[in-house]
Amino acid sequence: MSFLDDARTRELWEKVKAELSGKQPKLRGSAGQVVGFNTQGAAVAVRGWSNPNLLDNWYFQDPVNQRGQTSYENTTYTIDRWLATGNGQTVSLTDEGLKIAFKDNANEYCSISERFENYQQYAGKTFTASALIRNPDGNMVKLTVKPTPTGNGAGPWYSPDPPASDDWILITGTGVFSETPFVKAMKLELGSQQTLAHQDAAGNWVLNDPPPDKALEMLKCQRYYQVFSSADMRPVKAVDFRPPMRVDPAFSTIKINGVTYYTADANL
Repeated sequence: MSFLDDARTRELWEKVKAELSGKQPKLRGSAGQVVGFNTQGAAVAVRGWSNPNLLDNWYFQDPVNQRGQTSYENTTYTIDRWLATGNGQTVSLTDEGLKIAFKDNANEYCSISERFENYQQYAGKTFTASALIRNPDGNMVKLTVKPTPTGNGAGPWYSPDPPASDDWILITGTGVFSETPFVKAMKLELGSQQTLAHQDAAGNWVLNDPPPDKALEMLKCQRYYQVFSSADMRPVKAVDFRPPMRVDPAFSTIKINGVTYYTADANL
Protein backbone atom coordinates (compact mmCIF):
# COMPACT_ATOMS: atom_id res chain seq x y z
CA MET A 1 0.00 0.00 0.00
CA SER A 2 1.33 3.43 -0.90
CA PHE A 3 0.47 6.81 0.58
CA LEU A 4 0.46 10.33 -0.82
CA ASP A 5 3.21 12.47 0.60
CA ASP A 6 2.75 16.21 1.09
CA ALA A 7 4.07 17.06 -2.38
CA ARG A 8 1.74 14.64 -4.13
CA THR A 9 -1.20 15.82 -1.99
CA ARG A 10 -0.54 19.46 -2.98
CA GLU A 11 -0.22 18.45 -6.63
CA LEU A 12 -3.53 16.59 -6.51
CA TRP A 13 -5.29 19.47 -4.76
CA GLU A 14 -4.04 21.97 -7.36
CA LYS A 15 -5.51 19.79 -10.10
CA VAL A 16 -8.86 19.63 -8.29
CA LYS A 17 -8.92 23.42 -7.89
CA ALA A 18 -8.07 23.89 -11.55
CA GLU A 19 -10.94 21.64 -12.59
CA LEU A 20 -13.38 23.47 -10.32
CA SER A 21 -12.24 26.98 -11.19
CA GLY A 22 -14.46 27.09 -14.30
CA LYS A 23 -17.61 25.95 -12.51
CA GLN A 24 -20.43 28.36 -11.75
CA PRO A 25 -20.41 29.17 -8.04
CA LYS A 26 -24.06 30.23 -8.05
CA LEU A 27 -26.90 30.10 -10.54
CA ARG A 28 -29.24 33.06 -10.59
CA GLY A 29 -32.72 33.18 -12.07
CA SER A 30 -36.21 34.43 -11.45
CA ALA A 31 -39.53 32.93 -10.41
CA GLY A 32 -40.97 30.67 -13.08
CA GLN A 33 -37.58 29.45 -14.32
CA VAL A 34 -35.88 26.07 -14.08
CA VAL A 35 -32.29 24.91 -14.64
CA GLY A 36 -31.30 24.03 -18.20
CA PHE A 37 -28.12 23.92 -20.26
CA ASN A 38 -26.88 26.23 -22.99
CA THR A 39 -24.99 25.23 -26.15
CA GLN A 40 -21.69 25.25 -24.22
CA GLY A 41 -23.08 22.84 -21.65
CA ALA A 42 -23.24 25.41 -18.84
CA ALA A 43 -26.18 25.43 -16.46
CA VAL A 44 -28.49 28.41 -17.04
CA ALA A 45 -31.90 29.53 -15.80
CA VAL A 46 -34.51 28.88 -18.49
CA ARG A 47 -38.26 29.09 -18.82
CA GLY A 48 -40.01 25.78 -18.47
CA TRP A 49 -41.87 25.38 -15.21
CA SER A 50 -45.66 25.49 -15.56
CA ASN A 51 -48.52 25.37 -13.07
CA PRO A 52 -51.72 23.42 -13.80
CA ASN A 53 -54.32 25.44 -15.70
CA LEU A 54 -57.59 25.67 -13.75
CA LEU A 55 -59.52 26.53 -16.92
CA ASP A 56 -61.16 24.01 -19.22
CA ASN A 57 -60.96 24.39 -23.00
CA TRP A 58 -58.36 27.15 -22.75
CA TYR A 59 -56.57 26.77 -26.11
CA PHE A 60 -58.64 28.95 -28.42
CA GLN A 61 -56.92 28.15 -31.71
CA ASP A 62 -58.43 24.65 -31.57
CA PRO A 63 -61.18 24.65 -28.91
CA VAL A 64 -63.89 22.12 -28.13
CA ASN A 65 -66.96 23.56 -29.85
CA GLN A 66 -69.87 21.12 -29.56
CA ARG A 67 -72.41 23.73 -30.61
CA GLY A 68 -70.71 23.76 -33.98
CA GLN A 69 -71.02 27.47 -34.84
CA THR A 70 -68.22 29.63 -36.18
CA SER A 71 -69.71 32.81 -34.73
CA TYR A 72 -71.88 33.52 -31.67
CA GLU A 73 -73.85 36.76 -31.37
CA ASN A 74 -75.85 37.93 -28.33
CA THR A 75 -75.78 34.45 -26.87
CA THR A 76 -74.95 32.88 -23.52
CA TYR A 77 -72.62 29.95 -24.11
CA THR A 78 -70.25 29.91 -27.06
CA ILE A 79 -67.48 27.35 -27.27
CA ASP A 80 -67.72 24.78 -24.49
CA ARG A 81 -67.51 26.14 -20.93
CA TRP A 82 -67.18 29.78 -22.06
CA LEU A 83 -70.02 32.16 -21.27
CA ALA A 84 -70.57 35.33 -23.33
CA THR A 85 -72.20 38.32 -21.64
CA GLY A 86 -73.04 41.82 -22.83
CA ASN A 87 -75.56 43.47 -25.09
CA GLY A 88 -73.55 43.58 -28.28
CA GLN A 89 -71.00 40.81 -28.27
CA THR A 90 -69.84 38.73 -31.20
CA VAL A 91 -67.52 35.81 -30.45
CA SER A 92 -65.98 34.27 -33.55
CA LEU A 93 -63.67 31.30 -34.10
CA THR A 94 -60.69 32.12 -36.28
CA ASP A 95 -57.37 30.45 -37.12
CA GLU A 96 -55.72 32.91 -34.73
CA GLY A 97 -58.02 32.13 -31.82
CA LEU A 98 -61.21 33.66 -30.47
CA LYS A 99 -62.14 37.09 -31.76
CA ILE A 100 -64.27 38.95 -29.23
CA ALA A 101 -65.76 42.05 -30.79
CA PHE A 102 -68.44 44.70 -30.44
CA LYS A 103 -71.39 44.04 -32.67
CA ASP A 104 -72.51 47.64 -33.16
CA ASN A 105 -70.48 50.31 -31.41
CA ALA A 106 -67.96 50.93 -28.67
CA ASN A 107 -70.64 51.93 -26.17
CA GLU A 108 -71.64 48.31 -25.93
CA TYR A 109 -69.47 45.70 -24.29
CA CYS A 110 -68.65 42.05 -24.71
CA SER A 111 -66.90 39.57 -22.46
CA ILE A 112 -66.43 35.87 -21.96
CA SER A 113 -65.80 34.00 -18.73
CA GLU A 114 -65.75 30.51 -17.28
CA ARG A 115 -67.67 29.52 -14.16
CA PHE A 116 -66.44 27.09 -11.51
CA GLU A 117 -68.71 24.66 -9.71
CA ASN A 118 -66.03 24.04 -7.05
CA TYR A 119 -65.07 27.66 -6.47
CA GLN A 120 -65.38 27.35 -2.67
CA GLN A 121 -62.14 25.35 -2.44
CA TYR A 122 -60.22 28.36 -3.76
CA ALA A 123 -61.49 30.85 -1.18
CA GLY A 124 -58.73 33.06 0.22
CA LYS A 125 -56.09 31.85 -2.26
CA THR A 126 -54.03 33.95 -4.64
CA PHE A 127 -54.59 33.57 -8.38
CA THR A 128 -52.88 34.83 -11.49
CA ALA A 129 -54.63 34.99 -14.83
CA SER A 130 -52.90 35.53 -18.14
CA ALA A 131 -53.93 35.68 -21.77
CA LEU A 132 -51.93 35.54 -24.96
CA ILE A 133 -53.57 38.10 -27.23
CA ARG A 134 -53.01 39.91 -30.51
CA ASN A 135 -54.32 43.42 -30.19
CA PRO A 136 -53.85 45.36 -33.47
CA ASP A 137 -56.25 48.16 -32.49
CA GLY A 138 -55.09 48.66 -28.91
CA ASN A 139 -58.49 47.83 -27.40
CA MET A 140 -59.02 47.98 -23.65
CA VAL A 141 -58.49 44.74 -21.73
CA LYS A 142 -59.94 43.95 -18.33
CA LEU A 143 -59.06 41.02 -16.09
CA THR A 144 -61.29 40.20 -13.11
CA VAL A 145 -61.71 37.51 -10.49
CA LYS A 146 -65.26 36.30 -9.95
CA PRO A 147 -65.47 34.23 -6.75
CA THR A 148 -69.02 32.89 -7.16
CA PRO A 149 -70.68 30.84 -9.93
CA THR A 150 -72.73 33.85 -11.01
CA GLY A 151 -69.82 36.26 -10.88
CA ASN A 152 -71.31 38.45 -8.14
CA GLY A 153 -69.13 40.18 -5.59
CA ALA A 154 -65.44 41.15 -5.45
CA GLY A 155 -64.13 44.30 -7.02
CA PRO A 156 -62.43 43.91 -10.39
CA TRP A 157 -58.75 44.26 -11.04
CA TYR A 158 -58.04 46.37 -14.11
CA SER A 159 -54.92 45.82 -16.17
CA PRO A 160 -53.11 48.69 -17.84
CA ASP A 161 -54.43 49.12 -21.37
CA PRO A 162 -52.14 47.07 -23.60
CA PRO A 163 -50.58 48.79 -26.59
CA ALA A 164 -51.75 48.25 -30.14
CA SER A 165 -49.79 45.29 -31.46
CA ASP A 166 -49.81 43.10 -34.55
CA ASP A 167 -47.66 40.62 -32.62
CA TRP A 168 -48.74 38.33 -29.80
CA ILE A 169 -48.43 40.01 -26.41
CA LEU A 170 -48.98 38.66 -22.92
CA ILE A 171 -51.29 40.26 -20.36
CA THR A 172 -51.55 39.17 -16.76
CA GLY A 173 -53.90 39.92 -13.90
CA THR A 174 -56.06 38.14 -11.38
CA GLY A 175 -59.00 36.72 -13.31
CA VAL A 176 -60.72 36.48 -16.69
CA PHE A 177 -60.78 38.93 -19.55
CA SER A 178 -63.00 40.98 -21.84
CA GLU A 179 -62.88 43.24 -24.89
CA THR A 180 -59.95 41.73 -26.76
CA PRO A 181 -59.62 41.31 -30.54
CA PHE A 182 -57.83 37.93 -30.76
CA VAL A 183 -57.15 35.55 -27.88
CA LYS A 184 -54.93 32.53 -28.46
CA ALA A 185 -54.90 31.02 -24.98
CA MET A 186 -55.79 31.77 -21.37
CA LYS A 187 -54.62 30.48 -18.03
CA LEU A 188 -55.87 30.78 -14.47
CA GLU A 189 -53.47 29.37 -11.90
CA LEU A 190 -52.75 29.43 -8.21
CA GLY A 191 -49.94 31.71 -7.07
CA SER A 192 -48.58 35.09 -8.04
CA GLN A 193 -46.54 34.07 -11.10
CA GLN A 194 -47.88 33.50 -14.60
CA THR A 195 -46.64 30.34 -16.33
CA LEU A 196 -48.73 30.53 -19.52
CA ALA A 197 -46.03 31.86 -21.85
CA HIS A 198 -42.45 33.08 -22.14
CA GLN A 199 -40.43 35.12 -24.61
CA ASP A 200 -38.08 33.27 -26.95
CA ALA A 201 -34.64 34.49 -27.99
CA ALA A 202 -36.21 36.79 -30.59
CA GLY A 203 -38.57 38.33 -28.03
CA ASN A 204 -41.71 36.57 -29.29
CA TRP A 205 -44.25 35.32 -26.77
CA VAL A 206 -44.77 31.55 -26.98
CA LEU A 207 -46.73 29.11 -24.84
CA ASN A 208 -44.88 27.21 -22.13
CA ASP A 209 -47.01 24.12 -22.65
CA PRO A 210 -48.10 22.37 -25.84
CA PRO A 211 -51.81 22.54 -26.76
CA PRO A 212 -53.89 20.35 -24.45
CA ASP A 213 -55.12 16.88 -25.36
CA LYS A 214 -58.38 17.70 -27.13
CA ALA A 215 -59.96 14.33 -26.28
CA LEU A 216 -59.38 15.01 -22.58
CA GLU A 217 -60.75 18.54 -22.92
CA MET A 218 -63.85 17.08 -24.59
CA LEU A 219 -64.44 14.74 -21.63
CA LYS A 220 -64.15 17.64 -19.20
CA CYS A 221 -66.55 19.73 -21.27
CA GLN A 222 -69.08 16.90 -21.55
CA ARG A 223 -69.59 17.06 -17.79
CA TYR A 224 -71.53 20.24 -18.63
CA TYR A 225 -72.85 19.79 -22.17
CA GLN A 226 -73.48 16.87 -24.53
CA VAL A 227 -74.90 16.51 -28.03
CA PHE A 228 -76.78 13.52 -29.52
CA SER A 229 -77.95 12.64 -33.00
CA SER A 230 -81.41 11.57 -31.77
CA ALA A 231 -83.59 12.05 -28.72
CA ASP A 232 -83.70 8.28 -28.17
CA MET A 233 -79.96 8.16 -27.60
CA ARG A 234 -80.05 10.87 -24.93
CA PRO A 235 -80.28 9.58 -21.30
CA VAL A 236 -82.35 11.28 -18.63
CA LYS A 237 -80.30 11.07 -15.41
CA ALA A 238 -76.86 12.60 -15.00
CA VAL A 239 -75.30 9.29 -13.92
CA ASP A 240 -76.35 7.56 -17.15
CA PHE A 241 -74.41 9.90 -19.42
CA ARG A 242 -70.85 9.07 -20.47
CA PRO A 243 -69.08 10.80 -18.94
CA PRO A 244 -71.59 11.45 -16.13
CA MET A 245 -72.88 15.02 -16.15
CA ARG A 246 -72.64 17.51 -13.31
CA VAL A 247 -76.40 17.36 -12.52
CA ASP A 248 -79.50 16.06 -14.29
CA PRO A 249 -79.45 18.25 -17.41
CA ALA A 250 -81.99 20.37 -19.22
CA PHE A 251 -82.93 19.21 -22.73
CA SER A 252 -83.09 21.16 -25.96
CA THR A 253 -82.20 20.99 -29.65
CA ILE A 254 -79.66 22.77 -31.79
CA LYS A 255 -79.04 23.03 -35.53
CA ILE A 256 -75.52 22.45 -36.82
CA ASN A 257 -75.08 22.87 -40.57
CA GLY A 258 -78.85 22.55 -41.00
CA VAL A 259 -79.08 19.26 -39.04
CA THR A 260 -81.06 19.05 -35.80
CA TYR A 261 -79.21 17.62 -32.78
CA TYR A 262 -80.47 16.89 -29.27
CA THR A 263 -78.64 18.48 -26.37
CA ALA A 264 -78.24 17.95 -22.65
CA ASP A 265 -77.19 21.08 -20.79
CA ALA A 266 -75.79 21.08 -17.23
CA ASN A 267 -73.86 24.35 -17.48
CA LEU A 268 -73.57 26.56 -14.42
